Amino acid sequence: MAAFPCKTVLFLVCSTLAHPVFSGIFKDDIKRWPEPPCRMYHPMLPTQKVKCPNITAYVCDTKGRTYQNECFFCYYQ
Repeated sequence: MAAFPCKTVLFLVCSTLAHPVFSGIFKDDIKRWPEPPCRMYHPMLPTQKVKCPNITAYVCDTKGRTYQNECFFCYYQ
């Protein structure tokens, strides 16, 4: 195995540490996040089923659960 040059090793270490360092510095205030528009995902009639799109845009709730998208989040609330 060939030895990596010092600059390459430094770059790899810095790029690995960049996310944890900057995510701690630039934390968002959860209270400022907008509420999802759950009203638009509810069916018009009570007999209708909710049909959520098969789109992956993960949404997390405050209890640590992750949903595939806003529709699933609103459906399980």
